[in-house]
Amino acid sequence: MLAGDEEVWRSLKEALPSLERLQAEQKWAELLSEGVSLVDRHGDAVPDTNIYLLRLLDLLLDACISLGQYHTALRFGTRTVEPYRLYYPDPHPARGVQLMRVGKLQHLLGGVEEALKTFRQAYDIMKMTHGTEHTLTNELQGKLGECQAELNRD
Repeated sequence: MLAGDEEVWRSLKEALPSLERLQAEQKWAELLSEGVSLVDRHGDAVPDTNIYLLRLLDLLLDACISLGQYHTALRFGTRTVEPYRLYYPDPHPARGVQLMRVGKLQHLLGGVEEALKTFRQAYDIMKMTHGTEHTLTNELQGKLGECQAELNRD
């Protein structure tokens, strides 16, 4: 959870409260600017599995979605998939929801086959954690159907 350069992850840890405040105030552009600056500045000094970088990636994902920057959102969201698998073993609702978010971005941006795989992973988790009658699980079933129909048309 604390992998990478300690000085770098400590600076990320110290920056998070300010960034979380920007999120709470819905100052998305400022959050995105400051967060991307941190990611760019620290490069590969800490892996995506570092808990503080993972939190930053989640904040950036939210900011990008709120600003309609879906390609960038997918880039950040994709980076969270493996750390979520590591920290939230199946079946965990947080991992299911994260996979659903990434799958929606993949689908929106035309990655139908990729989205279908991601939605299937999310559904396998969420049918157990949320139940088959839950709104999110039903939404996932709909997304699975949409992707399958799109692939069958091609």
